[in-house]
Amino acid sequence: MNKILQVAAREFSETVRTKTFLIGSIILPMVMFGVMFFIQRATERKISGPRPDRQVAVINRESRLAPELEKSFDNFNRNNPQRRLIPHFLNDGDEEELKQSVRDGDFVALLVVEPEVVAGPGKVRLYTYSSNDMSLPSQLRQVVERAATNTRYLERGLSPELIAELRRGIEFEDYDLAAGEQNKANRVANMMAPFFFLMLMFFGIMFSSMGLLTSIIEEKTSRIIEVLLSAVSPFELMAGKIAGLSLAGLIVVAVYGSGGLIAANKFGVTGLINVELAALFIVYFIFCFVLLSAIFTAIGSMCNNIREAQNYNSPIMIMMMIPIFSWSLISEDPNGTLAVALSFIPPITPFVMVLRIATLPQVPWLQVALTLVLLVVSVPAVVWVCARIFRTGILMYGKPPSPVEIFRWVRQS
Repeated sequence: MNKILQVAAREFSETVRTKTFLIGSIILPMVMFGVMFFIQRATERKISGPRPDRQVAVINRESRLAPELEKSFDNFNRNNPQRRLIPHFLNDGDEEELKQSVRDGDFVALLVVEPEVVAGPGKVRLYTYSSNDMSLPSQLRQVVERAATNTRYLERGLSPELIAELRRGIEFEDYDLAAGEQNKANRVANMMAPFFFLMLMFFGIMFSSMGLLTSIIEEKTSRIIEVLLSAVSPFELMAGKIAGLSLAGLIVVAVYGSGGLIAANKFGVTGLINVELAALFIVYFIFCFVLLSAIFTAIGSMCNNIREAQNYNSPIMIMMMIPIFSWSLISEDPNGTLAVALSFIPPITPFVMVLRIATLPQVPWLQVALTLVLLVVSVPAVVWVCARIFRTGILMYGKPPSPVEIFRWVRQS
């Protein structure tokens, strides 16, 4: 046990002193939250100021639409003084020449309104040129549709006052009872909280586990591993490396988790985080880290370089991506058949369960207990198999072993 702790201390010390660890766990989060804070302040105080007006060429071949189309542009500009749309009505303009003007940058867009748009099958065509203004098409469509709607109302004898009254909205208040009746629901936060915990676990594990894989391959290639094995047994070396890097992974999780907690407090959504969720997250993280670290350790012992390791590593990575790809489906129905089924596949059980627990409604405690029992049984079994592979593979050089050889190592070690 003493030798395992010595290896763990060495591995932890070597990891936390690297530039990669300092940048990934401390400097990068500070930069990220600094940028987020600046963007928020810029949005609140409008530091960016008004942006240039967007000049739009308009060919309107629907005469009935003309009065309301101008009013619709004026109404849009009153509501969006920071990013106005300036129309240039060119009823007799040549389309090809105006398209060239768009290409030359004289206009950001050419809007062509065909006849019979108000009452018939007429269409509206929009031409842009390599525009990075993603909101422009929807904004112009909104302007034209509002003008067409107003024209139809007016032609049927409805006054502007009556139109405004018919369009008058209602006061709609949205409360989240999970956060308290006095707090309005933050739907984005409710949706993103489970994904945050999922990515927190994924990043914390990958940050350290992949470092473990690289470390073993480097030590094996440089023959340092032979010196280490003269002082400790293969199992003690493997266990010490996993223990040391698990502590480093927990530090990374603590840093990012603290940042997430600060952000949640700032936006008033701390009700989404509770002690039970945090405790279960740590338990699942430790199980998942030990399981995947053991697998990566075995892979590293079998390979002589990173390129060889990628062939073994790819299936593991694909499996780990399943919870990320299924995030929205699991969040929408955390107690559904898909979510429950994925919860009992050991390599991804911790990811899926953290995703489910962070999503309302409450996951049945029986399922939580069963998944923990599954991990208690499966993790030691995986570690036992990987330890046998590590014991043989760490001193083997040359061509990577075939699946048959790996199976023989497990049986004979």
